[in-house]
Amino acid sequence: SAGQRPAAPMVGTGPGGRCSELARCSIVDYHGHPVTDFRTRWSGIKKHHLHNATPFTEARESSRYLKAKVVVGHSIYHDFEALDILHPGHMVRDTSTVRLLGRLAGFPRGRCTSLKVLTRKLLNRNIQVGRSGHCSVEDARASLDLYKLVEGEWEQELQKSLRDRRRRCRCSAGALLRPLHAGRVLAERRRRKPVREQRWFHSVSYTSESG
Repeated sequence: SAGQRPAAPMVGTGPGGRCSELARCSIVDYHGHPVTDFRTRWSGIKKHHLHNATPFTEARESSRYLKAKVVVGHSIYHDFEALDILHPGHMVRDTSTVRLLGRLAGFPRGRCTSLKVLTRKLLNRNIQVGRSGHCSVEDARASLDLYKLVEGEWEQELQKSLRDRRRRCRCSAGALLRPLHAGRVLAERRRRKPVREQRWFHSVSYTSESG
């Protein structure tokens, strides 16, 4: 689960703390550099949280639990990027991009709304408050509860989009096959044409000699 940008629970590594790394699941610096910015305000991560932290390769193995699962989150692609994993797009429900929630909240089209604002507006719940930083479990639950508000309509839209995409693919395949079929028919006609012409001249010659 992720929160507002910078996406929680991220820490900053490298010069000036500009490189984002996911730390809530005990990941310490993907590149092996020392953490230079814990971003505690957003991540809730402090120095002692990273003592004896799980190595990145081991933490990344947790992604196997996501296989063949629908993953719900807010700006969740930041987390996928930090973990260096790919998840099928049709198996992701990102509450930061779906228009249904913004419309339900009465926000204008095109507005990118934070998890905190959506949760307060639609769930009447306050999250990401205080100075201790974000709680990844709290953010995950908020994202899931937001998804449940529009789950039926969201899934119907996705199914319709998938059917339309498949229909377009079939039409495109048919459009490609038709010229191919026409080309084969034309080639076959051209191949047979000299044979018919030869028979016609032979027939004329035969008739003339008979006359």
